[in-house]
Amino acid sequence: MYASGLVAGSAAQALATIPEFLWELSLGIYLVAKGFRPSPILAEAGSRSRGQPASTDAAT
Repeated sequence: MYASGLVAGSAAQALATIPEFLWELSLGIYLVAKGFRPSPILAEAGSRSRGQPASTDAAT
C-alpha cells in the first residue's frame, strides 16, 4: 500500500496513472514535432558555412 492509500495494481492506481501517461505521450509528440522545425539561428549559421556571405547591417 502506498502512503496515499492506493494499493499497487488496483483500479484506482490505474485511473490515477492515466493523466500522467497522457502528459508524457503529448510531451513526447510535441517535442518530436517541434524538433523538425529549423531554428533561425541555425539556418543563418548553415548559410554562412555554405560560402554565402553573412549579412552586415552595421557596415554600410
